[in-house]
Amino acid sequence: MAYNVLDLLDKAINIAEKRKKIYNEELTNISKDSSLYILMNVLIKNVDRTIEYLEKLKLETDNLTGEEIDFDIYDKISFLINEFNQKLFIPENLNIKTLLESSLDIEKNVLALYIDIQGRLVKKKEDTETNVYKLLSRVILQKEKKIKDLQTFIKTYSL
Repeated sequence: MAYNVLDLLDKAINIAEKRKKIYNEELTNISKDSSLYILMNVLIKNVDRTIEYLEKLKLETDNLTGEEIDFDIYDKISFLINEFNQKLFIPENLNIKTLLESSLDIEKNVLALYIDIQGRLVKKKEDTETNVYKLLSRVILQKEKKIKDLQTFIKTYSL
């Protein structure tokens, strides 16, 4: 079976869905009238937007030529993503500050994972011109923007 950019996007969507599941599970333990509950819902909506963005990219890439990802590379990438998903968690004794810090750390770790994946796809200079590489560059830029937005929010509200 040949792997392509759609398989990588599916993996990225799985990461986001795992985060959403963790947030939703934690949401059940939070009082509905608290600011922490509201913030958790904002983070869930943010993850939903990420999923929508990735799904949109999948539709766009359906029209691209079918560049295949080498099985060995895809296997290593898949292993990295599975390991990453097992390490996702929200800290205990949750408050607004720890939730925001944890969310920022998760975003940074997802970014690092995407950069690692992109790097594994490059074996020669021409690999930076592939549709897979370019698509991952777009995903990385989007993730960097989310990190900056979250950092600005934290800084603005001195949390």
